[in-house]
Amino acid sequence: MITAEEAWKRAAQIIARIKVGEEPVPGSMTAMLAEGPTVGKMAERYPDEHVAVRCKPKTESNNRSVVTKHIVPKLDQRLAPAVGAREVTELHHWLCAIPRIACTVIKLLSRVCNLAEERRQITEMIDPRRLVVTNRVRMHERFLSEVEFRWLVGCRMRRRPARGDSVNVVAAIRLLPLAGCRTSEFLNLRWN
Repeated sequence: MITAEEAWKRAAQIIARIKVGEEPVPGSMTAMLAEGPTVGKMAERYPDEHVAVRCKPKTESNNRSVVTKHIVPKLDQRLAPAVGAREVTELHHWLCAIPRIACTVIKLLSRVCNLAEERRQITEMIDPRRLVVTNRVRMHERFLSEVEFRWLVGCRMRRRPARGDSVNVVAAIRLLPLAGCRTSEFLNLRWN
């Protein structure tokens, strides 16, 4: 990350070069940009280097999926310093049919770039989250309707396990409305 003063100085140098008729970016800088890492390579390394060390296995699996399905197909061969607003906007628009995934992809791309910048793999790159107006993510919560709850209480909770029902299944159904847990949390509970 560079300071505002440093950015102003660089901008002034570029403007001065343009006024004189020179290239805005000197040839050595262009060569340096051509040697930089591609977004695809950075994104493929991110789950191994960062997520596997710091996150749970499910998060790692989700990040790998996002990288292989969405980031690599669109930005694989793009050099990291060359990715700008147009490429990030196109990627976000490409996923407009699935807004939650579109936002996840932009956030993950931002994390990939931040990690690469921290590790000095790239010198400076604009944060992709600043380049795109992301979709508003709505949280969905579903409760049992009164009819569903009555059915659950009447038919499943009061009767004994039928011949095909597991005792554990009936016990879980009896406890679930009282526990206030998500179904996935409830299914993963273990006795110590």
